Amino acid sequence: MYRRRRALVLLGLIILIVVAWVNIANAGNGSRTPVSVTSRSGSSTPTPTATGLSTAIASPASSSAAAPCDPRKIAVTPLVDANSFEAGQLPKFQIGITNTSKEACTYNVGTSQMSMTVTSGNETYWSSVDCQAESSDTMAVLTPGKLEVSAPFEWSREYSSPDTCSGTREAVPAGGASYYLNVQVGTAKSANGFQFLLY
Repeated sequence: MYRRRRALVLLGLIILIVVAWVNIANAGNGSRTPVSVTSRSGSSTPTPTATGLSTAIASPASSSAAAPCDPRKIAVTPLVDANSFEAGQLPKFQIGITNTSKEACTYNVGTSQMSMTVTSGNETYWSSVDCQAESSDTMAVLTPGKLEVSAPFEWSREYSSPDTCSGTREAVPAGGASYYLNVQVGTAKSANGFQFLLY
């Protein structure tokens, strides 16, 4: 009888150890949700067009929206998904915008106000406004100190100009060439460009 009880106790301890080990293993191997700074209203993600930009910034302004933003209090930042790109890899550009004031305010973050330019030295190689077929105004309420991010735009690594919108475009130099992305929303411009390399 004593041996039977002892065996049952040992079996119970073994079961507890196995359960604890499984829980620890699951906690260590569980999938983690990536953290994103992108703040978008709604559940769908707008898709950029081939020649234009798509906006998905902040909450749409209502009839009782906050006062207009002071453009001097709006900070815009160029964002690129990597620092360098191998041959065939296409950079993805985004615009970050932050209300640096202490109060919520309303700002036009529509594609009519957005622009992205890729430069190297004193030369502009590409501009988002050269062949933008459609644009729109989007009034949005910007929360103080919160970084809002536009939908990503994939750059084709090609030159742009208003007279090449419907034709074949030449690829920009690569082989380790250095470029800068600069952005603007309304009158607010990025203070510094985002440097990246093309191979």
